[in-house]
Amino acid sequence: MIKAFASPSSYVQGKGVLFQSKLYLESFGTKPLLITGGHVYEAVGKDFETYLTKQGFDVILVNFNGESSTKEIDRIAAIAKDQGATAIYGLGGGKTSDTAKAVADTAKLPVVIMPTLASTDAPCSRLS
Repeated sequence: MIKAFASPSSYVQGKGVLFQSKLYLESFGTKPLLITGGHVYEAVGKDFETYLTKQGFDVILVNFNGESSTKEIDRIAAIAKDQGATAIYGLGGGKTSDTAKAVADTAKLPVVIMPTLASTDAPCSRLS
């Protein structure tokens, strides 16, 4: 029997890796659109945005409105196109991850998923 398995092209994990991620992220260009919001931005997103900026990235920060919907996907994809994003970063839980994947697909850009919850398999799924 033949089985197909789709997953990310690379998977990196480890303590503190988010703030050591330049090496992994720079191949996606230096103008990422970062989707995050709410408590995730306050807990880790603000520091991550600062880290990226200090590493020479020109971050386009977009507040995620909390629901993965066609309207939200189209809104963020338009921002990515208008601002010349080179990649989409999704920092948050499952809805943020799903939205980031759909935005990247719509905008025809690479996607990087940065989960903040260990309980979701959204980072490993190619579906949104």
